[in-house]
Amino acid sequence: MQLAFLSAYLKHNTKPALVVQNLDLFSFVVTHEGEVYDPAQYMPYLYEDDLYLALRRINPDAWKWRYIPLYGYAAVDLRFTWINGPKGFFGWNPREDFYLGFNPRRGTWTDDFENYKAQNPKGVKFQIEPEGIRDMEALMTLCSGRHIPLILVFSPEYYEMQAMETNRPEIIARFQELARRFNVTFVDYSDSKLSRQRELFNNSQHLNAEGAAAFSEDFARRLADGLLAYNPAEFQSDHAK
Repeated sequence: MQLAFLSAYLKHNTKPALVVQNLDLFSFVVTHEGEVYDPAQYMPYLYEDDLYLALRRINPDAWKWRYIPLYGYAAVDLRFTWINGPKGFFGWNPREDFYLGFNPRRGTWTDDFENYKAQNPKGVKFQIEPEGIRDMEALMTLCSGRHIPLILVFSPEYYEMQAMETNRPEIIARFQELARRFNVTFVDYSDSKLSRQRELFNNSQHLNAEGAAAFSEDFARRLADGLLAYNPAEFQSDHAK
């Protein structure tokens, strides 16, 4: 769906100065039927073929979302997003918890990870699906064809979880190969000190608000200091054309 998002965006907007593609061990796992995250977010935009056709490939019943009024909200909106409409009409709006498009989630570590380790004493393996690789290649080809600078970033992941991932080296090697083939920068935070600070995580895969702020600051500093292969002047020259 990230590829579909970007394709739809580029139809209506000036191309971005930079695309930062977040990576994790699920990056080569495609979304399967019933797994679309927060489907209600797509309901107002199903006239966009990039989004609609991608959703149809995942869930063939998505045609009902597009052509039967309010069906999508009634059938798959498990968050009951639709109820915000009537509430807003009467002046009852939810608390604004986004800042410049970002939703900082303040949370603390729980015992879930210890339970997860106990349930998987031999470690865990993540799928590398051919379609997932093709989607990643398509996204990188799209950026290359539109002369959009691209940086791949493997975000901080809690170090104890890294030790459990039996095919992690293979997945990282795939990212490195793609970066070389498309001549883009690959930034890997696996060995970052951020990955070793449990207090910065909600769980093994997700930084909390403090961790996300520290990660963003570090990445922004590296970008501003020229430590990443990205030349704004080169982009501006191409963009002016």
